[in-house]
Amino acid sequence: MSKYNLDDAIKLGEYNPEFLKKYEEWAELSPHMQFEFIRQGINNRRLHLRREYAAIVNQPDFSMKPHLKEGLNKSTQAQKELLAEEERLQGEYAGK
Repeated sequence: MSKYNLDDAIKLGEYNPEFLKKYEEWAELSPHMQFEFIRQGINNRRLHLRREYAAIVNQPDFSMKPHLKEGLNKSTQAQKELLAEEERLQGEYAGK
């Protein structure tokens, strides 16, 4: 963690509390504040995944490049998993 801090991790789309607790300042935050950081990380990750999806779909002659379909499927699956993870974390942090 030498070069990065909590804000950097969030900006890069990290949202996993198990990863974020490696930063010293994480322990100083209230559960509400932790979840707000998690939510921001999720939003950033979602944005990254949407950009990735768009970059694949907007390849010139996309329909003639079947190998890109695998990347598209992975991106779509990652978005579904992110939504499920977001719902799980909302339940975990609700009312804290």
